[in-house]
Amino acid sequence: MIAGKVIKTMGAWCQVRSEDGQEYACQLRGKLRLQAIKTTAPVVIGDHVQLLPLATSGQGVIHEVLPRKNYLIRQAPHKKAYGQLLAANVDLACLIVPAVKAATQCLSIDRFLVVAEALGVRPGVVFNKIDLLDKAEQAALAALRKLYEVLGYETWALSALHEGQVATFGQALQGKVPLLSGPSGVGKSTLVNALAPAAHQRVGATVGMGQRGRHTTTHAALFEISPQTFIIDTPGIQSLVPYAVEKATIGHCFPEIRNLLAACQFYNCTHQHEPGCAVVQAVTQGTIAATRYENYLEIVRTSVS
Repeated sequence: MIAGKVIKTMGAWCQVRSEDGQEYACQLRGKLRLQAIKTTAPVVIGDHVQLLPLATSGQGVIHEVLPRKNYLIRQAPHKKAYGQLLAANVDLACLIVPAVKAATQCLSIDRFLVVAEALGVRPGVVFNKIDLLDKAEQAALAALRKLYEVLGYETWALSALHEGQVATFGQALQGKVPLLSGPSGVGKSTLVNALAPAAHQRVGATVGMGQRGRHTTTHAALFEISPQTFIIDTPGIQSLVPYAVEKATIGHCFPEIRNLLAACQFYNCTHQHEPGCAVVQAVTQGTIAATRYENYLEIVRTSVS
């Protein structure tokens, strides 16, 4: 039995890299496939596994998935009662969003941050394609980044086509295993190629006024940037719907709400209609952004838990 890391998933098959750098095309041992777990697949990118190489060169069978440091999961698109694992053992989860009209993406950004907060994964937001912004749009983006940065979130603004800006972002990833996520066509594959040229991710032509690209990534994959530094690239995700996050705990995933929980009159305050709610008072006074509060209400409303 040898140890390895899952670097790509392809339906029933996984590509696993062993500690000595050899790669194996693996399937799961039958017992693993039949385990009663509420996810669409038991193994995911970033998993550390134990595998048994087969006599057939380059193939193996995964016998054990080792305990995960953390993982990212969302509600499965076509199986509402199930979760879809996105990645495991992640050091940083970065949402890639288009810099053009970025303010219209705030609900998607906040959903992503809630999922990461709930699962104990450090999140960040990357605003891509800043080369398309005029001066007014640059000012609007700066204000949006400040909104998130004062809450403790890391943000980056860059063009995946600008070598220096990509290099600066890459420095923040050194020694880590970050996940890059985001909707289709935001330049994620271009950014992955710039960070890890050996990835050779297919890039689609841009279309429309916002120079939005076409979806090109079809399978999650892990690429090495440098020794001890890897990128997890995921297929385009239009919306990251929280899975298995209790409605009552969603407020804990908003730092500005979490800081005021003890000040509310009721310990089980939903921050919607209760008297003596410190959160509603803070929104009225402008110390909590109205857009963030509205997104909190929407995430609670659409939560399946």
